Amino acid sequence: MSHLHSQEAENNMSITLTLGKNAKNRPAPKPLKPLALNKKFRRLYLFRKTSRWVAARETKIAAFYLIQKANYFRLFLIGKGEAYDFDLAKEMGAFSRGLPRSVRVVATLIPASNAEEIRGFFNPKSAFASGEVVPNAES
Repeated sequence: MSHLHSQEAENNMSITLTLGKNAKNRPAPKPLKPLALNKKFRRLYLFRKTSRWVAARETKIAAFYLIQKANYFRLFLIGKGEAYDFDLAKEMGAFSRGLPRSVRVVATLIPASNAEEIRGFFNPKSAFASGEVVPNAES
């Protein structure tokens, strides 16, 4: 018997396939493609990653909203500043590019806005997850 082992490092997943007795006479199998994360896991994974990323930038971000579309997620970040923060936009791009391919994210940065202005960009009620940034109380 022969064994084929594949490890997906970024997802901490490991797969071992055991092939039948005649496997020696067959051509070598093609490498396994990375496993796609299921829908619920992708949502939870993205929420946790986004929450941690946003918390690390609590001085720049007031709130975030995650919306599920057919094949991808929309991430809306509401900044604290009245002006567009180009440095934060660059960080946001690096964050979304650093996610696994199975978690496609289209991110949008919106300068400080009230509820009515936010509704001009998207419907906050359609978000499956959202959060407001509350700065840590200093002791």
